[in-house]
Amino acid sequence: MLIQKNRFLILFFTIVTALLWSTPVFTTPTFDLDESLYRQSAQEMKITHNYFNETWSGESYYDKPPTHMWSIVAVSKLIDHDENKISVIAAKLPSLLSTYLTVFFACLFWFKTYPILKARLKPLSSCGEPYGETPEFSFPLLPALFFGWALLPTAGSSSVLVDPMLVAAMSPFFLILAYFYIKDSGKLVFIPNKFRIIMSISMSIACMLKGPIGILLPALSVILHEVISFIFQRNESTKTFLYNRLWIYTKIFFPIFLGATILSFIYYFVIYIYAGKEFIYQFFIVQNIHRGLRPFEGHGGTFFYHWIVVFLGGCFLTPAIVFILLKLRRSYSFYSLWGYPLSWCLTIILFFSFVSTKLPNYTWPVWVSLSVLMPILLVLLPLNQKTNKYFSLLFFAPILTAVSLFFCTDVVLYCVNHLNLDPRVKIVVDTVLPIPPSVRIAFIIAGFTFNLL
Repeated sequence: MLIQKNRFLILFFTIVTALLWSTPVFTTPTFDLDESLYRQSAQEMKITHNYFNETWSGESYYDKPPTHMWSIVAVSKLIDHDENKISVIAAKLPSLLSTYLTVFFACLFWFKTYPILKARLKPLSSCGEPYGETPEFSFPLLPALFFGWALLPTAGSSSVLVDPMLVAAMSPFFLILAYFYIKDSGKLVFIPNKFRIIMSISMSIACMLKGPIGILLPALSVILHEVISFIFQRNESTKTFLYNRLWIYTKIFFPIFLGATILSFIYYFVIYIYAGKEFIYQFFIVQNIHRGLRPFEGHGGTFFYHWIVVFLGGCFLTPAIVFILLKLRRSYSFYSLWGYPLSWCLTIILFFSFVSTKLPNYTWPVWVSLSVLMPILLVLLPLNQKTNKYFSLLFFAPILTAVSLFFCTDVVLYCVNHLNLDPRVKIVVDTVLPIPPSVRIAFIIAGFTFNLL
């Protein structure tokens, strides 16, 4: 009964969260400056049939490569009847589909990884408390549930921004590498060619969406993971460590990154042929280098800006992960086996912490790593009475999130209607209000009832 109940709850809250991701596509206009800009630029591309020169009000505008615009135009041609306009749904749908694809990749990863992780941990727990083998941990939808815990990606899953699509592109590289770190017990030995090709394509698409960080961030994540693993394990000298890692980088990673670099170079060379030097200057120099060296358009902040965004934007997810990490002191001795998702997360936060321009959406690649890290940490928790209590309490988190979110939005809506506030606030609030209060209350009561059975 416990297994069936918990699996039903996971499925129930995953469906509710997926509906929340989808709601803004049909209820919220493109009111943000960037959203309106990208939609307008894609609309001009659709009208002129000039798919390599991005324009905004007729003027050249190379804020991003045209890949994102192509996806919007493609969707618009499929669903819009007016050949000269791009609807709100067509503009938002690529991001929503990218979010669904990202979550699907995460669930597929957990479905393939859980039995291998349990097998690798079994000999490591023979001298101490056994690691958790609760059947609920094997449920493939766990990453989807945890992804829904984070409010920031839930709120922006259908925004007309590049970031949801960027994460969908980068996820195959990150998840494949995390899988093989676990499969090889933390010491990478071999990655089959078909997976290398997928990893190269993954990085190249990310690079085609947002520039060099599509290759740079994966490279930095590998280096950081190896360094952290060396610090925690200390089972080899520094010289041996450097020699072994140099061999790994040369044999395994060099062909992957070389393939991604070649594919990206071909893409940008074609863009250069059509768009000319102005694209190179505006995108690579202004949008990449200048953004990194000084705050762009006033978007600055302290070094801890993105740390705060991840902690607050993660709602229940980030504090839960921090809490469990503090309980897993003995598991850091084999960090190289399970820790790559955490290394990926730290890479993203650290990299953008050193970048001068600060924006909340820069943290987007973090959320998929946290959504797969959470079930890994649950498996690492020793199986005892306390763990079972923690696991049961986990299902109250989405309920409390829903209660808090719906209560806050109702309060804000009241203020908007009675205090003459900025009407844009009402647009945001209306995103989560199409669900009638009676239905929301029913969801909350149902969730509590299932936990008390």
